[in-house]
Amino acid sequence: YSPWYANQSLKSAYISKDKGENVIMLRDENGVTREAKFPDKIESISNVHWAPNDEKLVAGINNQLFIYEEGLALWKKYLPNNHAIHYVYFKNDDEVLFSSDSNGDWQIWQLNLQNMQLRQVTTAGGYSVQQGEDTRYLYLTKFNEAGLFQLDIASGNEELILSGVKITSWNKWQIRGNNLYLMANNNLSRYTIDTHEKRNVFDFQQFQHLSFYFH
Repeated sequence: YSPWYANQSLKSAYISKDKGENVIMLRDENGVTREAKFPDKIESISNVHWAPNDEKLVAGINNQLFIYEEGLALWKKYLPNNHAIHYVYFKNDDEVLFSSDSNGDWQIWQLNLQNMQLRQVTTAGGYSVQQGEDTRYLYLTKFNEAGLFQLDIASGNEELILSGVKITSWNKWQIRGNNLYLMANNNLSRYTIDTHEKRNVFDFQQFQHLSFYFH
């Protein structure tokens, strides 16, 4: 369950409990699957995201940030334990965005994988985050405030763009190109970022839905 598709190919990653515990599986373009073996027991997985070049996976596992290099078949932990990691996201091949809880204060952070430089991106809260086609902006949800927000990276200005996003919907939205897709109630809607137009895409009345992912 919870499939995450690669960006440039038909590869995917997903969670399996066939062995009685959480494992992350990889599926190649030919449908061949293998386990991305984790060194410890996986107690929890928040989400997984592919790097734009499809060579790495970043994952929030056991409240920590791990990156899997497919070529080496190796997981590597980043950051000390005092970062309680929730949501993870590859901004580009060399930079990761993630949310971290410090004394109950959830904020978005950025980690440069080349020089290990770490910086705090938000000050007014952040729980899940993605980047749109226009790299000037980030889009995020918050832990203690409903809605989906647009953040101007340079100025730090923040704007509420969708008010109908529940706090519990941190894993039910996705940006593809200039469109933001949101799963709420019994439908999937598309919000066009440039025009602010919102349209219904799919009705889930006949299905039991837990998550979605646009490839």
